[in-house]
Amino acid sequence: MISPNRERETQRAFQPVGVEGHMEGAFTGQYLRVNLTQGTTAVERFSDVDYRMFMGGAAMASAILMRELKPGVDPLGPENLLVFATGPLNGLPLAGTSRFTVVGKSPLTGGYGEGEAGAGGLPS
Repeated sequence: MISPNRERETQRAFQPVGVEGHMEGAFTGQYLRVNLTQGTTAVERFSDVDYRMFMGGAAMASAILMRELKPGVDPLGPENLLVFATGPLNGLPLAGTSRFTVVGKSPLTGGYGEGEAGAGGLPS
């Protein structure tokens, strides 16, 4: 039996409200940018519109790649992007929800490359 408070907590976790207008709960509204060439990191923010359009995972990673990757970039060069993104269900105590996506320009095809990984089963 699910408690009435549990339903209220679930609804509150997925409402798009926040101190500065950013989504709370499952979404933090931010991501970590790591520049391996320069050895720097920076916390950056996504807009609520980006989250509503792409939600996370492969869609969000693809949007970042298409927006920021310059045409003609060498797939094995330092200008190529490698984007790691988790989906909106990541971290829930459900089988198959702990997944992440990695996208970048493929050295094999010179086009879009994507891979997914994660835990998919129930605890042993």
